[in-house]
Amino acid sequence: MIGKCLKAASWARSYTALLLRWPLRAAPPEEAAAKRILVLGYAAVGDRYGVTEELLPTSGLADEVWLYEHAELAQLGFRRDIFRRIRAARFDAVVVSHATPLRAFAQPILKIPLRVGQCRPLKAPHAGWSWPRYTLWRLKRGIISGEFERRLALNRPVWLEEGKEHAVRRNLRLIEALGGEEAAREALANRPEIPERASDRAFAERVLAPCSGRRIVGLHLGTAESAQDPYKKIWPAAKWARVCKELLRSQPCSFVVFGGPSEAESLGLFRSVFTEPFIDLVGRASLMETLATIRRCQAFLGCDTGPAKAAMALGVPTFSVWGPSSRIDNGVFWDPELHREVQLDLPCSPCIQMALPSEGSGVINFNSCGHRDCLSRMTPEIVLEALDEWLSSRK
Repeated sequence: MIGKCLKAASWARSYTALLLRWPLRAAPPEEAAAKRILVLGYAAVGDRYGVTEELLPTSGLADEVWLYEHAELAQLGFRRDIFRRIRAARFDAVVVSHATPLRAFAQPILKIPLRVGQCRPLKAPHAGWSWPRYTLWRLKRGIISGEFERRLALNRPVWLEEGKEHAVRRNLRLIEALGGEEAAREALANRPEIPERASDRAFAERVLAPCSGRRIVGLHLGTAESAQDPYKKIWPAAKWARVCKELLRSQPCSFVVFGGPSEAESLGLFRSVFTEPFIDLVGRASLMETLATIRRCQAFLGCDTGPAKAAMALGVPTFSVWGPSSRIDNGVFWDPELHREVQLDLPCSPCIQMALPSEGSGVINFNSCGHRDCLSRMTPEIVLEALDEWLSSRK
């Protein structure tokens, strides 16, 4: 109860400060090219924060990278530091993704002339609600999600519709709102160019040297039992092990298992069933080394995870098992002929849209179903049959 009261007081303080500064906000500019742009985004691949620490600096897309952890954003001293840095940089525009926790940034970005960001309509989750219940739900959702702060802080909102648009297309609409329609069209038509340093290339070639003459198959297990996977969207590591074991009997494969340090438990479960040799890169490769190694795989196995999306972006054929999350939102986007997605045809699936559970009276989601049939009923036999068919078509 004390924690909830302190959180409510924090929300009240944040909104009060934002409303006091709101009359002094910068007006939206006339159409003009922005030269200094602040991009606020959540950046991670799986359990890694290497997107910010490795990929962005290597890509050359950012002149400067500021990294803040969620715990730091809750501290008043860090928020003041953010305020000073943003004010001193004198940005022309700011871009905010829907995953960005805006509470720490809402006040300082008010002085930036062009403020582009994604906003969600606050729609009632179930028809037939009374207006008091509907109003209270909207108030609660708007405060907890930070949606009201977005609407106060942004002057060029990009409205989202759940379940109707892929994340790539959704985020490219932010570029269009900045006036980059041509760049967005080019990105839609072509996969992103992910850089590769000579040191990362050398690492990948060294670890894959024993695989000569065999099909290299990458595998990402994920953190099924970890608190970092609140959506329970990961197919069990032991079942992946059974699939790999059977696959090895019919295909001359070399398996490479990828992952971060927190995935050691999943690796142990996999190793207890799959006793054949494989290349273990769990917690042993940087993000850029991981990407360079994935680039050299002939196939990649996984679920709805960052490394599987990285393989898609690299043009590596992927085979992915899907449970509660939406393929429309996060599935294959480029080169659909290269990839195969397996998901059970259940009436309640998918129940995750844009990282939020489906809601409403009688609506089942991953928090309330109690069974998670979308993955528990996905047997190794089902996956292996689809995988054999897919790999045979890739010969």
